[in-house]
Amino acid sequence: MLTDMYYLGCEALTEWEYLPPVGPRPTKGFVGLKNAGATCYMNSVIQQLYMIPPIRDGILAIEGTGTDVDDDMSGDEKQESESNADPRDEVFSYNHQFDDKPSLSKSEDRKEYNIGVLRHLQVIFGHLASSRLQYYVPRGFWKQFRLWGEPVNLREQHDALEFFNSLVDSLDEALKALGHPAMLSKVLGGSFADQKICQGCPHRYECEESFTTLNVDIRNHQNLLDSMEQYVKGDLLEGANAYHCEKCNKKLQCIRKVFRPLDFSTFGYVTALF
Repeated sequence: MLTDMYYLGCEALTEWEYLPPVGPRPTKGFVGLKNAGATCYMNSVIQQLYMIPPIRDGILAIEGTGTDVDDDMSGDEKQESESNADPRDEVFSYNHQFDDKPSLSKSEDRKEYNIGVLRHLQVIFGHLASSRLQYYVPRGFWKQFRLWGEPVNLREQHDALEFFNSLVDSLDEALKALGHPAMLSKVLGGSFADQKICQGCPHRYECEESFTTLNVDIRNHQNLLDSMEQYVKGDLLEGANAYHCEKCNKKLQCIRKVFRPLDFSTFGYVTALF
């Protein structure tokens, strides 16, 4: 049912048929995402998530996201006189999706928003999987997505990691609202323990934290695993940076290190953000 609305048949065009401005998908290639001017950070994250099988298959398999008559799912380029229009101008002309709807509580609005993000990502993944066109124009996602509560200006570049974190939060919240377990944090996430080992006393402190991303230093390292090894090496806290031992009630020199309950080399999926 979905495929019928987003790809063209393979039959040869006849003289009365219109050739769309979007070219065909390469025989052994992938489907791209239209850049609205400064949305490459969105496209890079979405394409990388799509290439992770458990995320791609899991997102496409979710039911219950519903449909909205106001959603723009076509992804087609404007035709005839509108074919040269800037898609960014079209997006800017829309009022916020919830403005014309009955007033909702903050929690209901957030739930509807998150499910809308999931729904539009499903549509994008569907096009990336089966479209026969060269690229898809995710107008619906542009209109729906809000970066930390604010509509996105498609002419402004944003940090890919910031977008990734916001998207993951929305998707996992949507899945929870629909009665499904968190998916992205489960596939991409992990945990580590921040340890502080005091020198001069027998005390040590440990705090476990969860993560979906790690900031690793790429300079002076041969590869990602080498950089991760450096990430868990200990740092000496001394002088003005000495650690205050609560049990001894004084500042002491200590070793601060990240303890890894998981071997980083076992990670099956790494999302690289630039």
